[in-house]
Amino acid sequence: MGRVHLRSFQCDGCLFENEIHKRLRIVKAVRVVHDTDTQDVIYRDAWMEMYGIPVAYTPYLSHPDPTVKRRSGLLAPTFGRDSQLGVFTRQPYYLVIDESRDATIEPMFTSRGGQVLLGEYRQRWNEGGMWLQGSIAHNPHGGLSTHQTRTALEAVLLDNGEPPCCLSSVR
Repeated sequence: MGRVHLRSFQCDGCLFENEIHKRLRIVKAVRVVHDTDTQDVIYRDAWMEMYGIPVAYTPYLSHPDPTVKRRSGLLAPTFGRDSQLGVFTRQPYYLVIDESRDATIEPMFTSRGGQVLLGEYRQRWNEGGMWLQGSIAHNPHGGLSTHQTRTALEAVLLDNGEPPCCLSSVR
């Protein structure tokens, strides 16, 4: 196979069917390489525009090409501010285990609420599936008590034709 090299590249929302969404996000790059062997698209000196306004620049950006169904890797981070947590960031990592199982691990760091580690596990089988979600949080600044650590676990079992069975625990 090999590589396809492009210069002065612009993707104007070609993945979107709706004309409004096509104008919403535009990725421009000085150089783009489509590596068909590794199934990666690699951008050099790329920036994103929203409605014609540049909003982000990165010297390097890569993602799987459209032929890839699923691949382990970092997902988009989340940044925000909350009255209880303060300023926070979340960085999820998606892990493909096999054709029917995957997981997401997501650390969260906050300025007032401590640290949280979130996790999800998903599995599908012929007639149903299972979804597990858990978290552990530690707040060195206190909370209900000083140096409070809390855990939570929720499990959902799905059986086609039957209502879901849910279990949960918070400590």
